[in-house]
Amino acid sequence: MTPPTAAPAMKIGYIAGTFDPFGIAHVNLLREARAQCDRLVVGVTSDGLASYRRLPVPNPFQMRREMVQACRHVDAVAAQETADEFAAWEEVRFDVLFVGGEWFRNPRWRQIERRLSAVGVTVVCFPGAATVGSAPIIDAPSAGRAGGDWRDLWAGDRPRRAA
Repeated sequence: MTPPTAAPAMKIGYIAGTFDPFGIAHVNLLREARAQCDRLVVGVTSDGLASYRRLPVPNPFQMRREMVQACRHVDAVAAQETADEFAAWEEVRFDVLFVGGEWFRNPRWRQIERRLSAVGVTVVCFPGAATVGSAPIIDAPSAGRAGGDWRDLWAGDRPRRAA
């Protein structure tokens, strides 16, 4: 008789943002992230953090949280109370952090990436995610009128592993 094999460890992914206004570009982003892990936890930026960072969020946290939770690609939602990704890791214990391309232009990024790497976290960059914010969503009707397609809002760049 062969001994039972241990089940493979569940790969937990984490992505955070304001998700406001929530739209199809966000759904595409969450779908791509979920395809790369077994469980996707989404950090929705709290009203307090959004206010501190001067981020425009027309909808209150609870409403944004419910919209994100309703997305079938999301397994759990957590409040993002701090911009410290390591603090998020201490709470969620994720294996993969999904980030937008704008992160790699941020000077503090390399330090954060080193800390996360030391605990075994893989960072996956979505280069097109920098345009997922409200501007492309608001401009979506014009994309359709110009012969464009809603899938053009965030369909191009495939995720890549951080260098």
